[in-house]
Amino acid sequence: MSDPRHSRPEPKELMEFLPDESLLREELVRAMRRIARIPRTEAETREYLRQRKLPEISVESIIDTLKQEGFLDDARFAKGYVRFRLGQGYGPARIRRELRDKGVTGSAADFAIAAAREDRDELEILRNVLAKRVRVKGEPREPRELKNLGTFLERRGFDYNLVREELEVYFDRIKNGGGKS
Repeated sequence: MSDPRHSRPEPKELMEFLPDESLLREELVRAMRRIARIPRTEAETREYLRQRKLPEISVESIIDTLKQEGFLDDARFAKGYVRFRLGQGYGPARIRRELRDKGVTGSAADFAIAAAREDRDELEILRNVLAKRVRVKGEPREPRELKNLGTFLERRGFDYNLVREELEVYFDRIKNGGGKS
């Protein structure tokens, strides 16, 4: 027999402990609308509800209901977020950090990134970002500019070795005279 003090009540049972059931429903609807406008993670939603000064039991009840109703799903959020950020020209390392900052577990982030890599190649994305940067800023003509370009790509979340390989062409041009070939 389990000790009722240590078992977690069901969301419907939680409503009995609240001073005003309508407050819980109102906060639940508010959270649903917020998530419907912009997808959120469970951690972001939990933080939002805590900032609204709700009792912890209410926060957990709302989170449980949102998950049961399909409004909160960190794995689904991570998949969509990865596709979106890859499309903006960001690399896996940066996206993984951003997901971690949003409260998505490492395994969910890794799974979403791996799934997205099946659709889009990191090297292809890196080359597109590099081509756009060179088109806008011009080719690097001195080592400092090349270093800045490499730093930009690494901040974007691309693997150091990939960046280095792609910048070899520019390094050779600078080493052999500084101009376009």
